[in-house]
Amino acid sequence: MDPTTVIVISCFVGMLLLLAMKVPVGFGMMIVGTVGFALLRSPEIALLIIPRIIFEQTANYTLVILPLFMVTGALVMKANVAPAAFNFAQRCVGHLRGGVAMATVVTCAMFGACTGSSLATSLTIGRLTIPEMKRYGYSDALSCGTIAAAGTLGMLIPPSGMMVIYAFLTEQSVIKLFMAGLVPGLLSALIYVAGIYIYALINPGKAGELAKRFNWNDRLIAMRGTWGIFSLFVIVIGGIYSGFLTVTEAAGAGTVFAFGLMMLRGNRWANIQASFVDGARTTAVLFLLLIGAFVFSLFIAMSGIAQDLSQFIVSWPLGPTATLIVILLLYIPLGMIIDGVSMLLLTLPIVLPTVIGLGYDPIWFGIILIKMCELAAITPPIGVHVFVIKGIAPPGTQVVEIFKGVGIFVILDIITIALLVAFPQIVLWLPNTFH
Repeated sequence: MDPTTVIVISCFVGMLLLLAMKVPVGFGMMIVGTVGFALLRSPEIALLIIPRIIFEQTANYTLVILPLFMVTGALVMKANVAPAAFNFAQRCVGHLRGGVAMATVVTCAMFGACTGSSLATSLTIGRLTIPEMKRYGYSDALSCGTIAAAGTLGMLIPPSGMMVIYAFLTEQSVIKLFMAGLVPGLLSALIYVAGIYIYALINPGKAGELAKRFNWNDRLIAMRGTWGIFSLFVIVIGGIYSGFLTVTEAAGAGTVFAFGLMMLRGNRWANIQASFVDGARTTAVLFLLLIGAFVFSLFIAMSGIAQDLSQFIVSWPLGPTATLIVILLLYIPLGMIIDGVSMLLLTLPIVLPTVIGLGYDPIWFGIILIKMCELAAITPPIGVHVFVIKGIAPPGTQVVEIFKGVGIFVILDIITIALLVAFPQIVLWLPNTFH
């Protein structure tokens, strides 16, 4: 075994040990990447090159959109637009079997399109809808499982912070990723709604009572309260797709609109200030992860292990589709032990060259990978969304019960991923129409 391979394996073992000691992933990748680079070259070169690269990468103008989207999401969270969105969704589908849970999914999709944060979506909508589902007699497993899974839609429906990170690390177009995620995000929400409806028909005792049926006039009246959410989506995504705004301009326009929305709703300055602080904290965490990923990627590139592993996997006699399925299957156990963002950052330097070598579009694979991150957020034993929802669940609700509730959504996510793999045009149709 050559010295480079020994260094790479030792660094990966060190990374696992750091994660086991609960060292933050960003710091872990930074430490391992720096030590590995120093061993491959020298400590002097590592201390000379790595700080310069970190500065050059983080000073990139493109990354301005990340804090803008994070602040926009924080402003929307405190603008109290979620009740109006849920009221509208419930008037549309609440009268169906499992309708309140279906309305929760629709609300998460609308809210996720404004915040770009899955955890923010889960917490905000969960506090609103879990008591409502409890009132209608839904089981704790179904109500908590629904919000834990539906909250992940914020990763896939643009604007998404995860897409910005992927685009920056892989040098892909943020605009194309936003366009690519729109149809799969809506498809994923639709599959959730259909899955809840079928589950409720089979298990009516767990889906509670039917909500009141409303006429179209009532629905149109309720829709007026959602003007803020729809307007923000049109400004950001419509502005980008029409070519009227660049991604950075759209992010800035979204922040200004969200700020104005809070002012119109009479929010106190303390709430506005708290929104900016929350956005800054989230941005700081993401930038720490990005800096760690830069250093770790530099070490991987310097070692040449990514290219060697890519050539080895491409040479498998399985064919591109079978090889891709094997790669995606490996993500499932990986997602069980680390969160989605960390999984994406750790694996991209190795996996992406392999996928491109197999002939797949990196934009398409980015959407598939983000969907795998959604799946990782609800799979045991480290389902981040499940533990977040445990904090707002009805008293006495056990984590095991919530994991049982997300079981149906794990199956639905696998169905969605299978459709996106089998029919790539679901992902690529919209970005291919963008010029």
